[in-house]
Amino acid sequence: MMKSIDYYNRNAETFFAATVTVSMDSIYQRFLHRLPETGRVLTQVAAQGATPKFSPDRGFIVEAFDASPELAKLASIHRPAS
Repeated sequence: MMKSIDYYNRNAETFFAATVTVSMDSIYQRFLHRLPETGRVLTQVAAQGATPKFSPDRGFIVEAFDASPELAKLASIHRPAS
């Protein structure tokens, strides 16, 4: 596992840039309608653009994390304001 985290830490900016705009809408549509208006969302893939889909302006409370500290930092920088 550490080899994977090391890879993502070393390549965080490239990986983030390549994935942050990837649409995950087809996956989210499977369950978004089941969340209450002020639902809490825990997203594991913080740096792949998941957080904006559940932004506070949609009424969701979002907690995001990533095993790579470098990717988590990038995701925090680009996270919508609460």
